[in-house]
Amino acid sequence: MSRLFLVKISYLIISLSLIAGCSNELVVETEESRLPVVYGLLDAADSLQLIRIEAALLPVNHGGPDAYLLDSLHRNTQFFEADFGDAASSQLNPLDRILWSQIPEVSKPLAPFSDFIYVTKMQIDPARSYVIVLSDEHGRVASAETSIVEPFAVTQPRTSELLSLNRKIAIRWQSSSNASVYEVAWMVRYIEQTDSGPANLQVLLPQLSTGQISASLEGEAFYQDLAGKLVPLPDGSRTLSGIYLVVVGGSAAYVELQQVLQAGQGITGIQNIPAYSNVEGGLGVFTSRYTSNNGPFQLTGESLDSLQYGTYTRLLGF
Repeated sequence: MSRLFLVKISYLIISLSLIAGCSNELVVETEESRLPVVYGLLDAADSLQLIRIEAALLPVNHGGPDAYLLDSLHRNTQFFEADFGDAASSQLNPLDRILWSQIPEVSKPLAPFSDFIYVTKMQIDPARSYVIVLSDEHGRVASAETSIVEPFAVTQPRTSELLSLNRKIAIRWQSSSNASVYEVAWMVRYIEQTDSGPANLQVLLPQLSTGQISASLEGEAFYQDLAGKLVPLPDGSRTLSGIYLVVVGGSAAYVELQQVLQAGQGITGIQNIPAYSNVEGGLGVFTSRYTSNNGPFQLTGESLDSLQYGTYTRLLGF
């Protein structure tokens, strides 16, 4: 699944304005009630969309969202039915509720969340908006709608050129409809050889967030960031498989979702009920992004020497 590794990156926390019309207003309940908590992050580049849907419990005579009990999220009981589809269509399709273990290369979060995740293989059309509708035994209880961040491509640097990490690197990409922010990161893939045998691994090095369609990166920072992510390997070796440039374009609500992401676990590992919500009748964030992967880039001889023998990375075993 080409996009799944991106779900695990640690994003920079950024602050932009809230989506117009979204409301966090909740009333005090006179009886115990449950609301759906939804985290959906649609990506037109993905073949499988993952949506977390769980239940939050509001005790009698309490208001929310702070009054909701986090423990009520940790349930395998299915409280809600979920339908998904094109917002302009009257025909919605049920989401599939499956075990985390049924999704290749995706592990269930360490926190005691539900063993289940909702998925759809529906092809996402960037020109359309999509809606999710949640129902319980009494009927419809919550819904959310999102436009889709349009696909875009990185135009600089080119993969046909050797990449020098010993100088400032200029990066440019196309503008994308519905994108409010762009996040830039390096993805390093490598083979690690130890007594246990070879392992294909990857590490992501977040760089910056911007509302522009260009940026410059200090190449020297690459070595420092890599040294901060990997431990020295005195009794083994690492072989560089490739370096990729990853640019993620996110919607305005995606910016809000970043506020509640747990570092390193992505949407699958969120542990907090958000104060911000764009889910009508529920809690959570339903939004979109597009992830542009570019590479692999091949390094210049000078950059390879710095990776192997440089001050920051000489003990990493490359």
